[in-house]
Amino acid sequence: DDLIFEVTHEGQGLDGPKELVLPGGGKAKYEMAYSPLVVGSYEGSVTFVNDTVGELWYKLLLQSFAPEPTALEEFQCELGHRAKRTVTIHNPSHDRLVFQMNSDNPRNFAVSPKAVSLEPGEESKITVEYVPSSLSHAESGKIVARCVSMDLAPIEYTCTGRGLPPQSESTVSVASGIGQSSSGMVMWQNPFPFAVTVDILSDIGMMQADEATSQDQGPFSLLIKRMKGINVNP
Repeated sequence: DDLIFEVTHEGQGLDGPKELVLPGGGKAKYEMAYSPLVVGSYEGSVTFVNDTVGELWYKLLLQSFAPEPTALEEFQCELGHRAKRTVTIHNPSHDRLVFQMNSDNPRNFAVSPKAVSLEPGEESKITVEYVPSSLSHAESGKIVARCVSMDLAPIEYTCTGRGLPPQSESTVSVASGIGQSSSGMVMWQNPFPFAVTVDILSDIGMMQADEATSQDQGPFSLLIKRMKGINVNP
């Protein structure tokens, strides 16, 4: 006759069926999953109990290692723009977990949200945003998700990014009634970690004090004091 064993196991991260059926004169394989959340070496056990044959007990030696960092695909983005990518944080435990997100290079790699709370089995999307600050070399950083509600191994993501030469920006449209004036604004932010001196090149002239001179320039004028040697801080 078949023998039915009740199965119990002890040890953090162990999971498996609660019952094992051993056919008469045959063999049976029992499989457990080991999904550790804490790094270290531990002892565990699995016990098979049957009213007829008694108890079978096995000692388990459990060892877990810190997970390797996950390398994200290289970011590529025009200088002055932003590129985004999402990663998924999962809670495999039976407890509510709170993670804090940190970047060791927040200038180039920002992460949001800064903290997430996950119920058992729940997952959340984390956004990593790359802002290039160089055209001459690749930039790198590390995003770390650290659990503050339980002593778990941190989850790490390594990031690399490369800035690309800027291309044409989007068109700025300015609308106005006939005989009336209107203005629009073009914003330029210094993407480098140091101050730069820039010149503005344009086929639109600067606004002149002489109204007649301004009218000769066409319908557009630049409302700016100078176009060369402009210092812009980071």
